[in-house]
Amino acid sequence: MIQNKNLGFDKENIIVIKNTYVLENQTNFFKNELRKNPNVISVAGSHRMPGQRFNNIGFGAEEFEGGFTLNLLCCDPEYIDVMNFEMTQGRFFSNEFKTDTAAIIINEAALKLIGWEDPIGKKLNNWGNPRNYFNLVGVVKDFHYESMHEKVRPQAFMYLGGSYSWDERYISVRINPGSEREVLSFLENKWNDFSMELPFSYSFFDKDYDNLYKNEQQTKDLMIAFAILAIFIASLGLLGLASFMATQKTKEIGIRKTFGATTENIVWSFSKEFTKWVMLANIIAWPIAWFVMDRWLQNFEYRVSMSWWIFVVAAIVAFTIAWLTVSYQSLKASLANPIDALRYE
Repeated sequence: MIQNKNLGFDKENIIVIKNTYVLENQTNFFKNELRKNPNVISVAGSHRMPGQRFNNIGFGAEEFEGGFTLNLLCCDPEYIDVMNFEMTQGRFFSNEFKTDTAAIIINEAALKLIGWEDPIGKKLNNWGNPRNYFNLVGVVKDFHYESMHEKVRPQAFMYLGGSYSWDERYISVRINPGSEREVLSFLENKWNDFSMELPFSYSFFDKDYDNLYKNEQQTKDLMIAFAILAIFIASLGLLGLASFMATQKTKEIGIRKTFGATTENIVWSFSKEFTKWVMLANIIAWPIAWFVMDRWLQNFEYRVSMSWWIFVVAAIVAFTIAWLTVSYQSLKASLANPIDALRYE
C-alpha cells in the first residue's frame, strides 16, 4: 500500500498546531513551554508542511550555468528532530551557528540537478532584487513531500525568520505514542494562555498526509464493495444453476448411486461441469484486469509491479467460491435416497 511505503520521514505521532502566526513575538516562548511536557519529544515551527504546496522560487548556483527552481520549506533547526529526515551530507540548521539564517539545505534531487560533487560550502543565490546568497550546509535524503503521483522534485530548506520572512503558520509537536489525549489537553491549555484571538486548532499529521491519497482510498473502498456484491450475486446464480441441474439429473444421480457411485464421485461430476466455465472466466478476466490496473498505476511515479501470483490467487479464490457453492447442492442431491430419485417424475 502506498501509505506504508518508506516516505523518507516519520509521519506518525505528530500533532500540528495551526494558525500559530497569531502568536507573533511570543512564538518561541510558547514552544519552550510545550517542551516542558515529558510526553513532548520535540517541537518545531514551519511555514508549510509536507503534503502541502511549497513556494517555488528561482535560484542560481555556483559553477552552474542558467537557473532552476526549488520548492522551499522554511523551518526551525528542530524540524529534523520532529520529522526525522536523514542527512546524506553536512548537517541541518543549528542554533549554535548564527550564520545559519543565511544558510540553505537541499535534497538529493536538487544536488543531482546542480551536479556538484563536493557541495558543502558552495553558494546558491535567488533571483530576487536584491540578490541574496546562501551558504549550503547540508544535503537531505530525498523524501516524499508531495504525493507519489509525482517524482521527488528539487527542494530546499531555509531558516525560518531568515532571508524569507514567511509567517510561522504551523508548530509540529512529536509526542510519545499513546499520549495523544493528555498532550492535546496540555497544548490547548497552553494555547489559551498565549492567544485569545483564535481558538485552538490542530490536526494529526499522518491523517493530513494520508489525505493526499483520499481519492485512492475511496476508489479502494468502492471496489471492495462492488467486488463483494459481485461475488454475492455470482454465488446466488451458481447456487440457482446447481439447484436446477440437480433437479434435472435426479434420476441420473439415483442410477449412479444404484451402480455404486460414491458421494465424492457425484460431487466431482457436478463440480467439473462448472470448473471449465470458471477457468474460461479467469482466462478472459486476467488480461482485462492486468490492462486496467497497469493503466491506473501509470498515474503514480512510484508504483508496485503486478506479480503473476496475484492472478493465481484470484483464480484459486474464484474456484474455491464456485466449488463451495456448487458442492452444497450436489452434496444435498447425492445424499438423497436413490429409490426416491428413481421414482421421481
